[in-house]
Amino acid sequence: MKLFDFFKSSVEKLKEERKVKGLIEALRDEDKTIRKKAAAALGELGDTRAITSLIWALKDKNLNVAEKAAEACRPKVHYCDLTIALSISLAVIIPTGRP
Repeated sequence: MKLFDFFKSSVEKLKEERKVKGLIEALRDEDKTIRKKAAAALGELGDTRAITSLIWALKDKNLNVAEKAAEACRPKVHYCDLTIALSISLAVIIPTGRP
């Protein structure tokens, strides 16, 4: 193991190894810095498997995390896809009162 690798953050390692599932899990970490770095890494990787998780991260309680998630979604998602995904996520969060 190189000495430099020892000091790399786990998010950076996940990004280098293109471990999208691990980065998606990091979006739910209690540490806002890890969530922010994970959102940025997912944006750089551009893997469409992360879109739904990034959309959920738009509602993160930390504005910096939500901004990184928005930046990550912007170049990768077609407007119509984003609109549909947001509509679905809002329907889950805000019930319409319909049975």
